Amino acid sequence: MSKTAFILHAETSVNYPDILYYKYSFNLNKFIILKLVEMKKLLFVFASTIIVLSGMSFELSAQTPGVSINETGASPDPSAGLDVDFTDKGFLPPRLTTAQRDAIQNPAAGLTIYNTDDNCLQWFNGNIWFDGCGGSVPPAPFNCGTSTVDFTYNGNSVSYGTVEGQNSSCWLDRNLGATQVATSSTDAASYGDLFQWGRADDGHQERTSSTTPDLSTTDQPPHGDFITTSAAPNDWRSDNNNNRWNAGTIENNPCPSGWRVPTQVELQNEANSWSPNTLPNTFPADAFASQLRWPATGNRVSSGVINNPGVFGGYWSSTISGTSSIRMFFSQFGTTFIANNRSVGFAVRCVKI
Repeated sequence: MSKTAFILHAETSVNYPDILYYKYSFNLNKFIILKLVEMKKLLFVFASTIIVLSGMSFELSAQTPGVSINETGASPDPSAGLDVDFTDKGFLPPRLTTAQRDAIQNPAAGLTIYNTDDNCLQWFNGNIWFDGCGGSVPPAPFNCGTSTVDFTYNGNSVSYGTVEGQNSSCWLDRNLGATQVATSSTDAASYGDLFQWGRADDGHQERTSSTTPDLSTTDQPPHGDFITTSAAPNDWRSDNNNNRWNAGTIENNPCPSGWRVPTQVELQNEANSWSPNTLPNTFPADAFASQLRWPATGNRVSSGVINNPGVFGGYWSSTISGTSSIRMFFSQFGTTFIANNRSVGFAVRCVKI
């Protein structure tokens, strides 16, 4: 007794019509090794495949993209990438403990496992895990200093560490856009991006982003350009509203969910902890030596020019001051907190809410 085991059918409309058709019949419970070979001078390079078969059919078709596994030899449903059809067998997903599940970095939406601690089928919806036993899965306990934060930043999935600051505050371990924790005050990979005050991570904050002189009439510009201006009040937003990053609001918040741009007081608390422990007599080396490892980021002035990275550090707070906002600035001359034009680009370090 034999059944169809494997079908690979690839077609092209130009010189190689019906270039390859591979069909194999087999006896039940046998091991079959299939290889594709060169046909009509078109070389298919592909490792030997070993298929263990027990009365089933496996079909891969280029005409109807997808794979079907069944006992009848039926083609995959057009809506399915993988079509498994049995009446006496089930689907067995990966079996993980809760700790193993939580160790998965940047799980994709739709990722599915069987949790052996809870004895439940669980799936990730892009934000949290849900299970088939009812409801969402409680998140893993958060411990500042050891827990990581996975989120989408500037369209990419990233994972940042956490570090405890002053007064039991919790901070991300690097600036937004940085690829690593600072190894020195002049570590360029740790500088991160430079935000105009109150803007989301729409791409404008990248140090190589294009510029435009056109002020935005909305809080979410329809582009990712750095908006240049030299006219008072020197804001990228035409109406100079305060409903962006201001303490108590989450408008345009570039930080991950549950985190925000720090206030002036929160930044001052950190700066006051730097040696020699008094403002303004703190410098880039002191900022880097602290537990938060602040690098000397430089800034991006209102004209769009990058200014002195590795020489001074500039960080936005969420605190407003008239038509301006407060920034932290440290250099060889000390550390200050003063109002700055909102069109200027400074770094952002997020604090936990």
